[in-house]
Amino acid sequence: MPVGLRHLFYINTTNSFFVNALFAYDLPFNSTINFYDASNNVVDDLEIAGRTNFMVGAGYNWANKFSVELRYSTPRNILGNVVYWRSTHQGISVLAGYRLF
Repeated sequence: MPVGLRHLFYINTTNSFFVNALFAYDLPFNSTINFYDASNNVVDDLEIAGRTNFMVGAGYNWANKFSVELRYSTPRNILGNVVYWRSTHQGISVLAGYRLF
C-alpha cells in the first residue's frame, strides 16, 4: 500500500502537472515460490516476504476528470532472508485515472 506526497503545478483552473514521492510496504499473503522436479514433486519452496520500497512518479491532470501518470518503483528483494536465492523486483507503471466526483 503506497503512501506519499503529491505536488501539483497548476497550468490553469482545470489542468495541472504533478509529481509524486511514495513509500510502499507489501503485505505478504502466505505466498511461496515452489520448484518441482520432473516427477512433479516439490523440490524447494521459498517464502515471499513483505518488503518496503520507494516510488516516484509524474503525471498530468486535465479537465479535473482525467489523469495519466508514469511511476517508477525502486528495486526490492521479495525473497527476504533466503541466503542462496536473490530476486529483485522493480517496475515502471503507466496509470490512467478518471475522477467520478
